[in-house]
Amino acid sequence: MLWGMLSPGLLAAQQKPKPTKSKKPAIEIKAKYKKYPCKRDRCVADGHMYLHDMLGGAPTRDDLMRALEFFQAGCEQGVMEGCIEAGDVILSDSHFAPFYEDARRFHSKACDAGEVKGCIGLARVYAEGEPRDAKKADGLFDKVCKGGDGEGCWRHADFIIQPHRTTFSERARGGKKEAAKPLPSEAKKARDKALALYKKSCSLKNHIGCEVVAIFYYGPEYQMVDLEKSRDYSGRACESGSGSSCQYLAGVLAREKNTKKAKRYWEIGCNEHKHMGCCQVAGQFFLEKYKDKGSTSALSNARDFFHTGCKEVRNAHGRKDVWTCNKLAEVEKLQASGQKK
Repeated sequence: MLWGMLSPGLLAAQQKPKPTKSKKPAIEIKAKYKKYPCKRDRCVADGHMYLHDMLGGAPTRDDLMRALEFFQAGCEQGVMEGCIEAGDVILSDSHFAPFYEDARRFHSKACDAGEVKGCIGLARVYAEGEPRDAKKADGLFDKVCKGGDGEGCWRHADFIIQPHRTTFSERARGGKKEAAKPLPSEAKKARDKALALYKKSCSLKNHIGCEVVAIFYYGPEYQMVDLEKSRDYSGRACESGSGSSCQYLAGVLAREKNTKKAKRYWEIGCNEHKHMGCCQVAGQFFLEKYKDKGSTSALSNARDFFHTGCKEVRNAHGRKDVWTCNKLAEVEKLQASGQKK
């Protein structure tokens, strides 16, 4: 194991479920090793192996610790991706929250080297860490967004809206009567500023920005309901990479009997984004249509979606999905026999 690469604080994170903040300085890797345990880019590749389990499961905290070791080794050898990944590992799990100073060190190094992702990570450290430095976080997010980075824009919007999330959540839970009450001026101001940033993120082809704009126009708690705009931004989210938005929008269109447009969004989600839900729902939709009306084109469509889902997409465990593959076999049998079942 490569425990010598980590600061004492990070080591404590693995050993104690509720750690206290470490005030000890980070230990440089060279203090223990005469040579690095891996070489530059290889360190990053090895780190990713622990983040992405071969079986497709979510990484455990032990996996995160091991990934962090390799990412830090890469970072110390000048590979900025290693610095960014090391910082992101710490930010990814609240278990590491007391050690945001390590994340600051990693992301600061990458940001100073001109890496946008490093600057975003550094802004997150200032926004989420203790003590919080809202001014520095706001300045970094603003700089990254103005530089044309879509993630930087939606994270800046998240930062602005965060202090008012409770207000909007309570209005959503309170129903139409509560949602209809006038918005507090500060919450309204934050909403408008955040919305502009989410829209900019969307214009930069970041699907998360598009998704949030769609939510703003859908939820009555934001007092700007416009279902056509919500649908439009859901479509943009789908085209920008959100398989779940493709599935949602296709479902709405299918219920409206607009099968042609529904099929288009299912295809984007299933074929382009490899979203299992789109493959399964679309395949089942067309299979039922075949069973109801005997349409051979519907059966062919069902086969196409199930085939992609079975052969090209993996489930949450990184394996072929048994249900989808069984459905493919069922459809191919129907095609072969020419029988309606």
